[in-house]
Parts: sequence; structure tokens; C-alpha cells
Amino acid sequence: MLNIYLGDLVYDTIKTNYAIPLNIAYLAASLEQEYADQVEIHLFKYPKVLEKKIQQNPPDILGLSHYSWNSRLNSVFIDMAKRLNADVITIMGGPNVRTEPHDIKTFLSENPNLDYYVVHEGEEPFVELVGELLKGNSRPTPANCAAIIDNELSFQTKPIKGQSKEINAPSPYLSGWLDPFLTDPNMIPLIESNRGCPFGCIYCCWGLAALSRIRQRPLEMVFREIDYIAKNSAGQMYWCVCDANFGILPRDIEIAKKLREIS
Repeated sequence: MLNIYLGDLVYDTIKTNYAIPLNIAYLAASLEQEYADQVEIHLFKYPKVLEKKIQQNPPDILGLSHYSWNSRLNSVFIDMAKRLNADVITIMGGPNVRTEPHDIKTFLSENPNLDYYVVHEGEEPFVELVGELLKGNSRPTPANCAAIIDNELSFQTKPIKGQSKEINAPSPYLSGWLDPFLTDPNMIPLIESNRGCPFGCIYCCWGLAALSRIRQRPLEMVFREIDYIAKNSAGQMYWCVCDANFGILPRDIEIAKKLREIS
């Protein structure tokens, strides 16, 4: 049984609005679907809660989302986890990294306690990585999982050609992973109906060729999630649609109508 902690950390020194950790909940839902009886997963948003948990019971795997606003905070927790359990596997993923191989190698070299960086969509490579660890492979390198092994970068990307246009990942909302965060009035619910962007804006993390194909989540699932949030949340006034370009697809009008109906 692998003990896995997943964090989408924010600074909580002042009270403000935070986004529900939809990102790491996708990982949790996908891991549960594949390895439910082999993993124990905990999700974290607030650093003090994660700090207490790590000190009480250091994890086997620590995975953290990586953005400009939590990069230094992540480093503190990765170093803490390694200090308390030298065998912990530390992983980061998210858009706050340059994706050229030499830049990824530089980032990993500058963060020696970080074992892996997952590039682009995280569910499939993260599940593959955990699966290899469960098999006893101590240093697996699935596609889109970058690592430094024997002072050399091990990194191969998965081609987007042939990728399904439909996202079939399990719903973090409907599987209950986000229930504790929905009841927190400081958390803004996030809704994702598609991924990808056909535009190549150089200033945007979506402007990469590897993310240029628009892939859709089933519309019925999106509607069910909207209903679920409305029923189980703390009544947050603001929700956020986190698609790269909400409104780019004709069906987005139906999603907008559904949100208007729920409001």
C-alpha cells in the first residue's frame, strides 16, 4: 500500500479566495480507478495541514502542483518530506516550467530533492509512474515524466497524434474527492469542459504545439458536475470555468445556459 499525498498549495497567511484543487483531484480519481486497493491518497490545499500530516506520517509519494505562486512553497515541502523520509518519491507537475529538455534538466538540477517533473496533462503519466512503483520498479521513466538519472536527463514525450478527442478521465466531483473543499466557503469551484487551445500565443502556457488539440469532456458529465457542485457546495457566489477558451465550441452555449439556470 502506497501512501500518497497530493498538494495544490497556497499561502494561507491571509484569508482570501482559493480555487478548489481540481488538478490534483483528477490525479486522485484516476489513481483510485486503477489502483484503489493499493494506494491511500490524501489531498491538501493549506500548507499547515500538509505540514502536520507529513510530520505525523511521512508519505511514500509527495506530488505537488507547480505554479508561479507556489514554487518556493513547494520546495519547502519537498525538502521537508525528504528530510523525514529519505525514500519518498517527490513529483511536481504544472505549467510553471520551460518544456525544452535542457530547461527541464536545469530545473531538476536546481531542485535536487525533486525526483520527477510531469509535463503537460498529468493523469496518464502519473498513473503509469505509480503503477511502475507498485510493481517494484524503483526508478521508472514513463513518457512525460522527466527525471535525472546518472546525471543525465531521462525524458520522452508522448505524441499527441492519435489522441482521443474525448477526455474519459473519471470526474473528481462525482467520485467525491472534492467534497471537503466544496464545503469550504473560501474555495471557488472550478469547471473544466475541455482542454487544449489551437492558438499559439507565446505568452500563454496553452500556446504549445503539444496542447493545441481541443479535447472535450462528455457534456453530460459536465452538466452532472454543475448540478453536483450546486447541491454540495457552501453556496459560493463565484465559480470559474477554467477552459483555455470557453466559448470556442458551439456546445459552450449550452454550458452557459446550464450555469445560468443553476444560478
